[in-house]
Amino acid sequence: MRGSKPSCIDAGDFQNGSPNSQRLILFPLGAATRTGKTKIMSNLVVWYGLPGSGKSTYLNRYRSGGYQVFDDFMKNSIRHCRAFPFSRHFVDIVTALRRSDPCVIADIRLCEDAFRRDVADILAELVSSLSIEWHCFDCRTPEAISICRDNVLFRAETTTRHSEHALRSIEEFAPRYSIPDGAAIHPVVRARTAAPNDRNA
Repeated sequence: MRGSKPSCIDAGDFQNGSPNSQRLILFPLGAATRTGKTKIMSNLVVWYGLPGSGKSTYLNRYRSGGYQVFDDFMKNSIRHCRAFPFSRHFVDIVTALRRSDPCVIADIRLCEDAFRRDVADILAELVSSLSIEWHCFDCRTPEAISICRDNVLFRAETTTRHSEHALRSIEEFAPRYSIPDGAAIHPVVRARTAAPNDRNA
């Protein structure tokens, strides 16, 4: 066995002030393929949309179906770093995918093309035979963004959830919202006028 260190992802490779003097050993690259076992396809379902677009409704269906759901996986990230490996759910996500457990991840940062590419590239390095299924809401038009805002306000009126943070997130992420090629695109439904079972707020 060679004495060199296993390949790893360097925290210094990421932006947002990650310390260049420290190395973050996340997982040895290729560790998932050293057992000699037949490779099993790992399937990851990815969902994203602006607040109020309807993500929670769909995620609840996956939970009922036995999926592991990592919603808002970048929330309270380590050192508030916006790079995927600093997610507090990062290890659990990779471990579940290496076991080929059915997984769903969701986070508003996935609306940014650069962040989506990072997530896909890092997971491809760490999980062999990975298939990613992309789902997103069509939040690219002023009308859709307006519906998201109204859904957030409606949710605040009918539950104990506050609207301030969600409304700020809409303003921050709507200008750079994008959809990858091949993604399943879902419409945003106005919660006030939708049937109770179809409300996506």
